[in-house]
Amino acid sequence: MEKQKIKNIEILGKIFNDSKVKAIIFDFDGVIANLPIDYNLLRGKLSEYFRFRYNFKNNFIPLNPNLELVKNKLGKRALQEAYKIIEKYEIDALPKSKPNKEIVDFIKNNNSHLKIAIFSMNMRKTIKRFLIKNKLLKYIDLIVAKNNVNQYKPNPEGLYQILNKWHLKKKEVIFIGDKDIDLQTGKLAGIKVIIV
Repeated sequence: MEKQKIKNIEILGKIFNDSKVKAIIFDFDGVIANLPIDYNLLRGKLSEYFRFRYNFKNNFIPLNPNLELVKNKLGKRALQEAYKIIEKYEIDALPKSKPNKEIVDFIKNNNSHLKIAIFSMNMRKTIKRFLIKNKLLKYIDLIVAKNNVNQYKPNPEGLYQILNKWHLKKKEVIFIGDKDIDLQTGKLAGIKVIIV
């Protein structure tokens, strides 16, 4: 749908108050949280692991399309092994993670009682631990993470899961992300996207 760059979170509140929106879907890393994950180290570990365990040579650049390749060539068990490695690197980054104060305040002060979901390419365990650590879990109604979808962004499968679970129409939802892939995902789903 349309791309909007929001610099002031007050504008975000006005958008929701002035519309017929019933739910907000947030991306996680870069929107709610800032996780200092060393992706070069992570890709190196994945590359080393799959080279020795499966004789599968891959540099995992970019990460998600190569995870799909792992699943297609080596199967779901191998993908679960990759997820364990990814989860470890994400969780190791949690102590240095920082909440995005403006977004967190917006979520905590959700006076319009909108449903709030997270659709992220981070692992579910990472997201939940961050939310618990920052006392946010009670404000989040639904989490759809990397390990809850069969296809990764920009495929809108995760957005569709949320729409279907809550029986919402596309025009009743706004997706808030921080990257072009979030914009593409929302467009493919036919959902309005706000980039922060």
